[in-house]
Amino acid sequence: MKTYFTILCFLVFFNVNAQLLCTDGSSPSVVSFPIGGESSFDLFDDVDNYSANMNASMTGDVVGAEFININIVTVGDSWCAESLITIADEAGTATPNFIDLGISGNMNGSPCSDLPVSLLIPLNGLVFPTGPGGALYLELWETADDNVDAIDATYDVGGIVNVYVCPAGELLPIKLASFDARSHIDNNEIYWTTSLEHNNKYQAVLRSPNGMDGWVEIGRVQGRNSITNETYTLSDNNPLGTSYYQLESVDFDGKIDLSKVIVVHNSLKSFSKFKSQITKIDNNQWQINFYLPITEMVKFNVFDVTGKLLQNTAQIAYEGENQIILNTKFSSPGIFVFEIVSSNKYESQKVVNTHD
Repeated sequence: MKTYFTILCFLVFFNVNAQLLCTDGSSPSVVSFPIGGESSFDLFDDVDNYSANMNASMTGDVVGAEFININIVTVGDSWCAESLITIADEAGTATPNFIDLGISGNMNGSPCSDLPVSLLIPLNGLVFPTGPGGALYLELWETADDNVDAIDATYDVGGIVNVYVCPAGELLPIKLASFDARSHIDNNEIYWTTSLEHNNKYQAVLRSPNGMDGWVEIGRVQGRNSITNETYTLSDNNPLGTSYYQLESVDFDGKIDLSKVIVVHNSLKSFSKFKSQITKIDNNQWQINFYLPITEMVKFNVFDVTGKLLQNTAQIAYEGENQIILNTKFSSPGIFVFEIVSSNKYESQKVVNTHD
């Protein structure tokens, strides 16, 4: 008959990856299964396999698991990749979540290699309530019975499986550190950073003309499901004069989370593709109206028709619409070329100078 062990444990806040949050804003609690020195024998639910009921004296939803210091030694012809861990509720009513250690190649008693010291493993959207009183069920087992009625693998002393529990549902699919956008000459760039991604299928950028309705998706990126900062950028190549953006995060089980709404004013629509306007004031002065997406240094060059540089100057121009007066000293009438150069803009226009 299979032997069940009931283990009392302390609940602690998850401190290995402290940025994780449950959907209610709380930190997940940790239920720890010490499995060091235990063994797996045969197929799932075999009476000889090690199993345990963890009584955490709480209720909640399991949202993930972590292996710490898991080292396995196989026996005989057993393979490392055949060793699995199942976590379920104590009644076995939930679909068991099989966690494969993902090790291959080592056998015949060799220690399994490439096992991480600490690895968070999301349960792919599987959420089930813990059993009455907060009990969870864990079993060590094998996908193949290489050694009949005998040990196939042993777990070194010090190995722990941590199970993360949220009191009100899953971990947040993403934790958004920043979400912003800026206009360029030909498009708007939307950029954001996540500090956590859990069970995230994709993130989509939505655009609206007024921030209330008419939302359309302009692009999406696949979730990276990382516990470190991840930065994304996406371009809106057909921006509106005023564009409202929102980030939509979609979970693998269909849950949706929406970010704050941001707005970008793009003067492109009123400036005819940002083409600069150059107007003669008198024989020695020209007025230049132009647009910049950001504040930066701009160079103004003047050439004659042979390409000879007659004049160059530089000054700071500001984000949005600008107007400057360029002092020139043309010695004769004729055709001249004005050049406007910055990191976000290049434009060349011919002008005709006549002496008044």
